[in-house]
Amino acid sequence: MIRHTMTSDTHFNGIAGKFDKNIYGTLKGKLRHALLTDLITERLKHSKNLRVLDLGCGTGIMAKECLALGHSVDVVDPSNEILNKAKVLLGSSEKAEFFCSSLQSYSSVEKYDLVICHAVLEWLANPLEQLTHIVSFLKPKGLLSLSAFNKDALRFGSMAYGNFDYVDRDMKAKKQVRLNPQNPIAPRELLSALNALNLNIESKAGIRCFHDYVKRPIDDSEFELLFKLEKQYAGVEPYLWLGKYFHVFATVN
Repeated sequence: MIRHTMTSDTHFNGIAGKFDKNIYGTLKGKLRHALLTDLITERLKHSKNLRVLDLGCGTGIMAKECLALGHSVDVVDPSNEILNKAKVLLGSSEKAEFFCSSLQSYSSVEKYDLVICHAVLEWLANPLEQLTHIVSFLKPKGLLSLSAFNKDALRFGSMAYGNFDYVDRDMKAKKQVRLNPQNPIAPRELLSALNALNLNIESKAGIRCFHDYVKRPIDDSEFELLFKLEKQYAGVEPYLWLGKYFHVFATVN
């Protein structure tokens, strides 16, 4: 069942197919998902029957991983087109419920064991201000899996590729591309905001610490080795700060 909540937030209606292809259909998209899935499955391997909230679920690929682990998932996205793709992917699972709502508008009386919010904050006008709302869905000792587009990595990569004018404009594009994240966040700012909410940071990881800096085409046959190395160094200084996305596991104290 899909429940609709009125919202005026930015969404991907009208370009759901392009979103699916560009975000999940590329090698970099597959790598990001594989790395996040590895983190989630490793963290949840001893957990059973969790109640999970996937905020900004996209086409449901992470919710599918959680369902496969035996958990129930409420999936939330502001785009009804994207949410319909998630419904097709997840099928008729009795453990999945669908809500068409912005992050800001979503509400739930019940709390969750795990809240997933991956690659969502960078699309919000005031991302750090939404953390209080996100954390409010967690049960005591509940787990937050949060990832955001890394502003420091964007700056470093832009300099490495010689885009000096772009960096001088603080990475503000002259012509905005709709599928480019609008509001990247520096990892230390994100950690500071989470600490201010009295969350315990369990782990930090860079997602795609190397891929986005490779200056030659990467062949599909290299994926397994690339994944192995990305996984090996994802939580290692200094590489974790250079991942194109920054991920944290945090728990409510």
